[in-house]
Amino acid sequence: MSVMKLNVELSTRDLLRAVAQLPPGEMREFVREVLVLNARQTTAVLSEGEAQLLQKINRGLPPDIQTRMLELMEKRQQESLSPVEAVELQEISGRIEALNVERLTNLSALAQLRGVPLGQLKRELGLQATYA
Repeated sequence: MSVMKLNVELSTRDLLRAVAQLPPGEMREFVREVLVLNARQTTAVLSEGEAQLLQKINRGLPPDIQTRMLELMEKRQQESLSPVEAVELQEISGRIEALNVERLTNLSALAQLRGVPLGQLKRELGLQATYA
C-alpha cells in the first residue's frame, strides 16, 4: 500500500491528482474504501449487519494477485502463456468468479435488508457493474 504523508489542505482536484498516482490495484482498493465511506455518509446509521455486508461487498483480490492476473492475461494475448501459467490464470479467474458470486449474494442480502430493489441499491452504492 502506498503511503502519502500530507500536512496540507487539499482541494478535491489536488486530492484526485494524488490518487491518480496510485498503482491500479491500490486505486481500486481506494475506490472501494471511498464507496464504503460514501455509503456510511448517505445512510443515517448502518446496522452491524449492513456494515458487515458492505465490507464483504467491497472485498476484492489482493493487489499482488490482480497484478499477476494482468501479467498472465498479457502473456495469453501474446500467445506466450505456458501450460502451468494457463492453470494459474484459470485459478485466479475462479477466485474472481467466486468473489463476484459472493458480492452479488451480499448485495442481494443488503437490498433485502434495506427493502430496496437490487438495481437501486447498486446505483446508490455507485456500482454500475460487478468488478473484481
